[in-house]
Amino acid sequence: MDTFDAKTLKSVKIFEDMPEAMLEEVAELCEIVECEADTVLFRQKQKLDYFYLVLEGGIRLQLEPIAGEEPLKLGIVTSGYSCGISTFIPGTKSSSSGICVEKSRLVRIKGTRMLDLFESDGKLGYTFMVKVMRIFKTRLNQRTRLFLRSLERHPEIQAAFQDLGHMSYG
Repeated sequence: MDTFDAKTLKSVKIFEDMPEAMLEEVAELCEIVECEADTVLFRQKQKLDYFYLVLEGGIRLQLEPIAGEEPLKLGIVTSGYSCGISTFIPGTKSSSSGICVEKSRLVRIKGTRMLDLFESDGKLGYTFMVKVMRIFKTRLNQRTRLFLRSLERHPEIQAAFQDLGHMSYG
């Protein structure tokens, strides 16, 4: 495993506008790992130990299948992006599974070590967690749109709306 430098952290979106001194603190916690395709990094509903930054390759986020169906693919985290932010919320479990889609070069940060850093450097913790809140807001908006689009296309719901259109009031 290699160590990681602060300058390369700037290439990852969540760190792109952080001050150099903060990046140097975070870089000390980073380790580079190489994973083969289909490597499972974390599983839905399990404790998440690491935060991942993608340097090369990608990580597919998916919801585990229900009753024999295929997993629901939420998207692929590509170079310059990150996943695993649930590790920063004590007591929570991962909301999805993360699986490498191809041979990938990643940076991983132990969540407990990052939380310790946040506790010792409140400004860094605050700056980072504001970014995390923005990510959660974006994901919530995306998933809400996906949910509404699914409802709109559901045949039973379409039929119910048609039935409503035929009703007379009066």
